Amino acid sequence: MRLSKTRTPSDMGINMTPMIDIVFLLIIFFMTVSQITRVVAHPVELPTVADGGTPSDPIAMTVNIDQTGTLIVAEKQYELPEFLVFVGQQLAEVNNDPGLLNVRIRCDKRCPSKYPNQIMTELTQLNVTQVRIAVRGER
Repeated sequence: MRLSKTRTPSDMGINMTPMIDIVFLLIIFFMTVSQITRVVAHPVELPTVADGGTPSDPIAMTVNIDQTGTLIVAEKQYELPEFLVFVGQQLAEVNNDPGLLNVRIRCDKRCPSKYPNQIMTELTQLNVTQVRIAVRGER
C-alpha cells in the first residue's frame, strides 16, 4: 500500500454565526442603554415652593395593637379617639397632605380583627392611603 506524501487540506472553518449574533445583541444593548442615559440626563428645571414654605418629608408611623385592642404608638398608649387626634397632629406636620403620612399597623395575632378594621376605616375617612399591615412569614 502506497501512502501519498502530500496532504489534502482539511476544510476546518470557524462557524461565525454565533459570534455575529452576539455582536448584534451587544449593538442593540448599547443603543438601548445610550437612549436611557439621554432621557435620565436631560436637564429639567424643578419648581420652587411658593410662599416661603418648605417641602415636607413623609412621616412614617407604626401603630401596634395588642390583644385587648389598645393602640400603642411610640411606646404611648392611645384609645381610638385619642389616636385620631394624634393622626390629625401628624397630618398638620406634613401640611395636611395625607399622601405624606405612611402608617404601618402591627397587630397581635390574638387581637380581634375589628380593631385594625376600625383603624383602617378611620384612616380612610382622613384620606390616609399609605397604610400597610405588617405580617410575619413562616420560618
